[in-house]
Amino acid sequence: MSFNLAQAVRDISGSQATAGASTPAPAPESFPTIREYDPDNDESAPLASQSVEESFSLTDGNEEDTSSDQEAGSAEPAAKPLVSVGKESVVVTDEKGKRKIEVDFNNKDQIKKYVQMAHGARKWQAERDQALGKAKEVESKYSELRSNWDILEQTYQSSGVEGLIDLLEGRNGAFNEWEKSRIDRYEALKKASPAERELFEAREREAVRQREIERIRKENEDFRTKVSQEREQAELKSLESNVHPVFDRYRFADKLGDSDTEQMFDEMLWTSALKRLEPYEEKGIPLTQDLIEKEFKTVSTALRKRINVQAEKRAAKAVEQKKREATENVQAAVSSGYRSTPVAKEAEDLIKNGNLGALFKGWGKYGKAFK
Repeated sequence: MSFNLAQAVRDISGSQATAGASTPAPAPESFPTIREYDPDNDESAPLASQSVEESFSLTDGNEEDTSSDQEAGSAEPAAKPLVSVGKESVVVTDEKGKRKIEVDFNNKDQIKKYVQMAHGARKWQAERDQALGKAKEVESKYSELRSNWDILEQTYQSSGVEGLIDLLEGRNGAFNEWEKSRIDRYEALKKASPAERELFEAREREAVRQREIERIRKENEDFRTKVSQEREQAELKSLESNVHPVFDRYRFADKLGDSDTEQMFDEMLWTSALKRLEPYEEKGIPLTQDLIEKEFKTVSTALRKRINVQAEKRAAKAVEQKKREATENVQAAVSSGYRSTPVAKEAEDLIKNGNLGALFKGWGKYGKAFK
């Protein structure tokens, strides 16, 4: 059975009017605040305030709620359902294409499932990439085998067994030679004595054994070559990882102001240093970081000395040119303004002796001789 608060108020008001009471009915006490139970918190959160005229049905859990609109015959609209909180539409792309799915971010179990699926997708992606790589490798081998088989098939269809043997031997006339050898063998065995037959068959067995030995030797040689190449590549990568950082420290890039000159000296540094490291490798001495550093530093120092020597020669040549120009200028000045005085004679002697420093230092004194 349900209790309707609004109907009870109207019933009380109606009974007072019928009784004709002279005194007004006392004002009803304020209704207590209705709180909603929060399962995550022992305390209850208050709901939003509502007017007394809004109806709330309290049921015992066994009967369905009956709205006050039906009892009072009113046309009040039904209450709107509450909007779900924490749900959001997310755009995804899967085997069905691009579409939207609804995710409830308050559903922890669902979120955990999505996280597990996301991490699993990484594993599936890696496994898929590995499978695709193996599939490509198998496809490549299959294509090669299919191509060879097609060649054999075409050769057999056009030239028969004779063409196949010529193709496998890689030369024309191989089948005829083989056929002749079989005929000769047959004729020889037919005429041979038992001892000769035994010797002939022993030679054939020896030939088969030698071919098998040659095949094994070839396989071993190919295997050793492959291992050697792989080891050389590994050693080369290891050497490059040790050499490049050292080379970058001693190279001349962006240090000489001329890109062509810098490249030339970088090539000289690289080639010379590696050439100096070859004897260590031939003797089986490990190319350690310190050893590589030592050889690159030695070559770099020698190249820088050469650069400095060239720079010093160019500087000395420029200074000499300046001196020569200064001497010529002074001599010209002396010739044009020379007056026979003791000061002029002293200045001339300084010029003849090449003591231009003293001449310019005392130019206040000697300059008057040329005025």
